[in-house]
Amino acid sequence: MNPIHVHLALTHVPIIGTFIGFLILMAGLLFRNQSLRIAAMGIIIFTTLISIPVFKSGDASEHKVEKFAGVSKDDIETHEDMAKIYFKIQMALLIVTALTLIAHLLKWEMAKYAIWVVAFVTLSSVLFSYYVGNTGGSIRHPEINNQTQADSSITP
Repeated sequence: MNPIHVHLALTHVPIIGTFIGFLILMAGLLFRNQSLRIAAMGIIIFTTLISIPVFKSGDASEHKVEKFAGVSKDDIETHEDMAKIYFKIQMALLIVTALTLIAHLLKWEMAKYAIWVVAFVTLSSVLFSYYVGNTGGSIRHPEINNQTQADSSITP
């Protein structure tokens, strides 16, 4: 399995997994359910850890993909810039969530406040994931950004 396979196979896990973790976390907060909050933090920690091989495989993928016909170097650079920011958000989320989970399991008083920090950072990650995913998709799918050229062989 080469870096492109790793990148493409895992790239959706942090995006979708963090969103699912956020929804479960919100349910846990809304219904004041400790089990849901713990499950959400476990999902968030798992999906943020998957961000590491996704990010690490991105650079190696770039060097192969930039040689493909029809691939814009600018699109790759834009995605790389967004990915760097997203990775930092994911790593901050990993640290905050792990510390909050530990505090929660040790029944520290601050855990009930820290869970709201987790919710905020998770929401930030979910919202930013749109940009990193969209810029990544536009590398090989120009139709995402309405950049397709008219093809005379295709009729509406």
